[in-house]
Amino acid sequence: MRITAGLLQQRCGLILPKFAKYLDLANCNIVTLDGLRNCTNLQTLILRHNSISIISDAVSNLPELWKLDLSHNLICSLEGLLKVRCIGTLILSFNNITWSELRKLQHIVILDLRLIGNPSLEKDPYYRRHVVDCLPAVWMLDGVLVTAVEREQVARFFLSSEVMVRPVRHKLRPLTQSKFIPSCIRNLSRHEIIGNNALKLLSKFSQSEQHTIRTDYRRLRFLAECYQCDLSLQRSYWSLLTQSGILPLASASPFPAYFQTDLTYTSNREVIERYTHWKYVTLRLASTYGR
Repeated sequence: MRITAGLLQQRCGLILPKFAKYLDLANCNIVTLDGLRNCTNLQTLILRHNSISIISDAVSNLPELWKLDLSHNLICSLEGLLKVRCIGTLILSFNNITWSELRKLQHIVILDLRLIGNPSLEKDPYYRRHVVDCLPAVWMLDGVLVTAVEREQVARFFLSSEVMVRPVRHKLRPLTQSKFIPSCIRNLSRHEIIGNNALKLLSKFSQSEQHTIRTDYRRLRFLAECYQCDLSLQRSYWSLLTQSGILPLASASPFPAYFQTDLTYTSNREVIERYTHWKYVTLRLASTYGR
């Protein structure tokens, strides 16, 4: 099934797709991302539990996209992400992604990346170390913050492994050492996709700054802000669908029964829990640093 104008209007409720900021297309048997060209204001796109195998250039037409959930699909190609510079949350869990495809994420600043459930990746006993080594601009991997200390530990691990009888080799070379760099990455500044959230991120965090424990503290605060915004978007979307008659009236719970009973929406509760957790951690760090 393709993403049609009728499907978009149905899932957008009372507003036009071009004004939608949140869109849930889970469980729609979608096989391609084509059809989203007019959704230029979209910030959150939920496409889990479909049959998508390729992330196409359709993603490049969504400059404001900040959260993309493609879990439980058939993803084997990340080609459409080559023109993306920053993204808040990228969920690629339970797909068919290989180590070679991760090269297409090396240039992207990803605040929250989830890769669990990809057989080719997880069968490696050093899965997390390899991902941290391959993707230098990832802040959080599978729900766990990648700290400055962890990056140092990973670097020492590969360095010490070189003198072992069976050394653990790097899965990918750093992008700057690669013999072949796609032209779309070399010339990223000419056609990169920059939305308001990405501009905010780039204005607060320099890509050349040294990663320290202070950086970890600042990242935690920024992540907490992002989760709060994501929560606000979700609530607005649920309210809109309820007003449109697509969802039953919400109960006293902040989560409508539709989202509580459908297992495909469990990550919505996860977002709340994670945001609450990071807010708590941030407050603890703030007291530690006297801020």
